Amino acid sequence: MTITLEDFFEQLEEQRNDPRTIFYDASSIIELSEEDQVKAEERLLVWSAAGDSRAVEALPFVDEERAVALLESLRGTGDTWFRASVIRTLVRVRGDANDIEQLQDSLQQLDPLERTLAAYSIKLSEKTSAIAPLLDLLDDPTVSVRVNAQEGLVRKLGLTQFDEPRQSPLRSMQLAGMCALSTVWPSAQLKLRSVFEAYLSGTSSDDLDLVYKASKNAELAGIFWQALKDRSKPLPLELVSAMGQHDRAWLEAVLMARLVSCDPRSPEALMTLEADGLDIHLREAIAIADASEQSFISAAEAILKRIA
Repeated sequence: MTITLEDFFEQLEEQRNDPRTIFYDASSIIELSEEDQVKAEERLLVWSAAGDSRAVEALPFVDEERAVALLESLRGTGDTWFRASVIRTLVRVRGDANDIEQLQDSLQQLDPLERTLAAYSIKLSEKTSAIAPLLDLLDDPTVSVRVNAQEGLVRKLGLTQFDEPRQSPLRSMQLAGMCALSTVWPSAQLKLRSVFEAYLSGTSSDDLDLVYKASKNAELAGIFWQALKDRSKPLPLELVSAMGQHDRAWLEAVLMARLVSCDPRSPEALMTLEADGLDIHLREAIAIADASEQSFISAAEAILKRIA
């Protein structure tokens, strides 16, 4: 399928007039003829030079030499958002160690959305120099930043084969690291970082316990997954004792996340799993819960009394 240059320009204008657009999707540029691609690139370069950060973010679709030349000329200009856009895009287009280091150095001055976009740019870099900053981003307080860091490290370290099924140890560790509870994610990310660093150092996947081992009854995880979808029904907690180590770790990570979303079944289920530090996690979950979530708050308070 091909599009005309006029169609491409129309797509850009529609996005330009939409205030919700963070960056222009210029992926359809590859459908243009070679001659029209040059003209389309010129439009993005002109808009970028004029201070349009959304056009800057689309420069990975432009010839690398032209994009880098403009980005270098724009480095250090504009407001904080524009400067960050330039550095982020340099990481995606060229991605040398200096670009990545400069982006990493600027992270503390950025808001959560900007840090998320920065983490996304570093994640997309093909350079091995991106690994160290991604490891550091595992400790970011913003969930979306940690998610990008996790995804980038799994891909760069060649661990995607251990990222399935959903109950895999690697996936469970990532899920725990995504949890919004401040009593959960920091220690989970420390554990995940230690696994990544050990794998980088040559420790085998077997020694790191990354190869998923199902419960003796391989259907148990699926049974819980289906039960979790309907909050009006109780969880089959009588089956917990029959779950293997990996399935139990997965279920615990899921239920910790459910504390944040106020699933009233999660406190008792976590008690059944004998989750470490449950009292601390429940107190934070109660503190951040909306007052309207009375069924969850009551369930959590009841478990706190039982484990006191």
